[in-house]
Amino acid sequence: MADPTLAEIDQMLTDLRAAKQARLTGGARTRVSYASGSVERQVASLEEINGEIARLEVLRAKLGGTRSTGGPIHIGFGGRL
Repeated sequence: MADPTLAEIDQMLTDLRAAKQARLTGGARTRVSYASGSVERQVASLEEINGEIARLEVLRAKLGGTRSTGGPIHIGFGGRL
Protein backbone atom coordinates (compact mmCIF):
# COMPACT_ATOMS: atom_id res chain seq x y z
CA MET A 1 0.00 0.00 0.00
CA ALA A 2 1.35 3.42 -0.96
CA ASP A 3 1.84 6.12 1.63
CA PRO A 4 -1.07 8.57 1.86
CA THR A 5 -0.74 12.18 0.75
CA LEU A 6 -0.51 15.11 3.17
CA ALA A 7 -4.16 15.96 2.57
CA GLU A 8 -5.21 12.37 3.27
CA ILE A 9 -3.13 12.29 6.47
CA ASP A 10 -4.65 15.59 7.62
CA GLN A 11 -8.15 14.17 7.03
CA MET A 12 -7.31 10.94 8.88
CA LEU A 13 -5.93 12.94 11.83
CA THR A 14 -9.09 15.06 11.90
CA ASP A 15 -11.26 11.91 11.83
CA LEU A 16 -9.23 10.21 14.59
CA ARG A 17 -9.34 13.28 16.82
CA ALA A 18 -13.12 13.47 16.30
CA ALA A 19 -13.43 9.77 17.19
CA LYS A 20 -11.31 10.34 20.29
CA GLN A 21 -13.48 13.29 21.34
CA ALA A 22 -16.65 11.27 20.76
CA ARG A 23 -15.22 8.42 22.80
CA LEU A 24 -14.28 10.78 25.64
CA THR A 25 -17.72 12.39 25.69
CA GLY A 26 -19.64 9.10 25.45
CA GLY A 27 -20.61 9.42 21.79
CA ALA A 28 -19.49 5.88 20.92
CA ARG A 29 -21.54 2.77 21.74
CA THR A 30 -20.42 -0.80 21.60
CA ARG A 31 -23.82 -2.49 21.63
CA VAL A 32 -27.29 -1.44 20.47
CA SER A 33 -30.30 -3.70 20.98
CA TYR A 34 -33.58 -3.70 19.08
CA ALA A 35 -36.70 -5.86 19.32
CA SER A 36 -35.57 -7.74 16.21
CA GLY A 37 -31.98 -8.24 17.38
CA SER A 38 -28.86 -6.35 18.32
CA VAL A 39 -25.83 -4.79 16.67
CA GLU A 40 -22.42 -4.98 18.25
CA ARG A 41 -19.34 -3.23 16.98
CA GLN A 42 -15.78 -3.07 18.14
CA VAL A 43 -14.69 0.39 19.22
CA ALA A 44 -11.01 1.30 19.16
CA SER A 45 -9.45 1.95 22.55
CA LEU A 46 -8.06 5.40 23.35
CA GLU A 47 -4.60 3.82 23.38
CA GLU A 48 -5.09 2.58 19.81
CA ILE A 49 -6.43 5.97 18.68
CA ASN A 50 -3.51 7.82 20.32
CA GLY A 51 -1.03 5.40 18.74
CA GLU A 52 -2.49 5.91 15.29
CA ILE A 53 -2.51 9.71 15.75
CA ALA A 54 1.18 9.59 16.74
CA ARG A 55 2.03 7.34 13.76
CA LEU A 56 0.23 9.66 11.32
CA GLU A 57 1.88 12.78 12.80
CA VAL A 58 5.34 11.21 12.29
CA LEU A 59 4.44 10.19 8.72
CA ARG A 60 3.06 13.68 8.05
CA ALA A 61 6.26 15.28 9.38
CA LYS A 62 8.34 13.09 7.07
CA LEU A 63 6.24 13.98 4.03
CA GLY A 64 6.12 17.66 4.93
CA GLY A 65 9.85 17.94 5.61
CA THR A 66 9.34 19.07 9.21
CA ARG A 67 10.51 17.66 12.50
CA SER A 68 8.45 15.16 14.41
CA THR A 69 6.85 16.51 17.60
CA GLY A 70 7.58 13.24 19.41
CA GLY A 71 10.73 14.67 20.99
CA PRO A 72 14.04 12.94 21.54
CA ILE A 73 14.28 9.32 22.59
CA HIS A 74 16.32 8.66 25.73
CA ILE A 75 17.29 5.11 26.57
CA GLY A 76 18.18 4.26 30.14
CA PHE A 77 17.49 2.08 33.10
CA GLY A 78 16.16 2.93 36.54
CA GLY A 79 13.94 5.69 37.82
CA ARG A 80 15.29 8.72 36.00
CA LEU A 81 13.19 11.77 35.27
